[in-house]
Amino acid sequence: MGLLGKKLSPLNAVMPIILVSLGNAYGIYLLNRFGEELSRGKKRREAVVSALIAVGPAIIMAGATTVAGFASNLFSDITLMRDFGLFTSFGVAIAFAVSLTFIPAVLSLFPARPPAHAKKTREGKTLQLLAGWINHKPRSIVVVSLLLLLTTALGLPRLRTDSNFFNFFPEDSQPKIAYNLVKEKFTGSESVEIVVEGDLQDPKLLTAMKGFQEELKATGIIGEPTSLVNILERTNQAMHEGNPDYKTVPDDEALIAQYLLLVEMSDDTYLSKFVTPDYRQARIQALVKDTSSSGTARLLAAIEELKEKHFSSDEVRVTETGIIVLIDALAEMIIQGQINGLIFALIAVLLILLLLLRSWQGSILSVILIGFVTIINFGVMGWLGIPLDIVTVLISSIGVGVGIDYSIHIYSRYLEGKRKGLDVKEAITVAVTGTGKSIASNAVAVISGFIVLVFSTFPPFRYFGILVSLIMFFAAAGALLFIPAVTVWQASWQRSNKKIKLEV
Repeated sequence: MGLLGKKLSPLNAVMPIILVSLGNAYGIYLLNRFGEELSRGKKRREAVVSALIAVGPAIIMAGATTVAGFASNLFSDITLMRDFGLFTSFGVAIAFAVSLTFIPAVLSLFPARPPAHAKKTREGKTLQLLAGWINHKPRSIVVVSLLLLLTTALGLPRLRTDSNFFNFFPEDSQPKIAYNLVKEKFTGSESVEIVVEGDLQDPKLLTAMKGFQEELKATGIIGEPTSLVNILERTNQAMHEGNPDYKTVPDDEALIAQYLLLVEMSDDTYLSKFVTPDYRQARIQALVKDTSSSGTARLLAAIEELKEKHFSSDEVRVTETGIIVLIDALAEMIIQGQINGLIFALIAVLLILLLLLRSWQGSILSVILIGFVTIINFGVMGWLGIPLDIVTVLISSIGVGVGIDYSIHIYSRYLEGKRKGLDVKEAITVAVTGTGKSIASNAVAVISGFIVLVFSTFPPFRYFGILVSLIMFFAAAGALLFIPAVTVWQASWQRSNKKIKLEV
């Protein structure tokens, strides 16, 4: 970032936490498998080679899918999100490359202590109980998982976007207190700007601008609009000894030109605030009272309606801009970028898994799980009233990129057991008891890295820490429960169908 001249922002400020958390995650699987190989009596270097052969492909798949998840942000129209996707993907690629090279080298050079058998036994008993529950109650696990999905999905309609940066500040902070004061006492703090292009010395166009301003003000959404029209009205009134009857736009183009020259001669900088020197472009400015999403939508709809009513000529062009319009456009970009990014990430992950895992069932189950986790995340945001903003929008890419690692490792271990001749339940037991410890350790490490953001004074970071921790928990729980349960249930269903066909 430094070499490319990129600056820190609210988005890439969380990259160090992401990379530290993920940098540990890849090494955990390798270290746990290394300890497992040592416990079988293998020598240090032999254990390293066996561990790399066993979990290396899964780490490559996990790294590739994580890179794809973060790279989905490259499809966003927001520059900060594209930068985040680019540099985080690069950092993750470096992290999993180090896990496959530096960590095995260190393990080969230094003596390793044998694993603590007592501790392993305690953890093993818990995982054995979990595996037994999965093998005996797969339908119950799947049904409970779907009920949880349905309950959280009901919060999706409540989800809202919020791209107003002022809402990032706590309510009791001085900037937010001052912002609310200006908003309540001075008819708003953000402005809307309407740029009018045409012959601005034409009385008809100026009259149309006046009608536009008056009707827009009558909606109650904005305060008093200000434009070239107001300057000409006050000048005309002043030239008629302050008579209020003359506070109108003159209907004589020559008189308008004289007034403009008079104002320019008295203060040339004042007029330049509202009109260009060639009198072809002018601005209408107004403060907005209601800056909520619904208020902004009403304002833009009113502007569009009044544009068609007052500026129907092809020679006149009207464009709305200003902070309010930019905030609304940013919200649209967030939503569209989220949709495009998710579609790309899920397709890319599916293709990577099919290529490396070589299993339709495992690939589809992994993508389905991460889709469920993403829905749960957005559903929880809806229920808790957490808005989708420029920071929390990153959570889905993290969920896709990081959460799918657990599915890859559990299903890779299951396939390894199947290749050794184990039946479905035995292979699931080996996968859960063998990889379960790594998944649990990984989830704890990642959650511990992100949960520290709860103590941030920046509200979006607090939400970010809570939601990423939540999505990691559900991704790990789904990999240890949902995928094995579906696999066992499907195998039982297939056996039942075969038995029925044989009886027939």
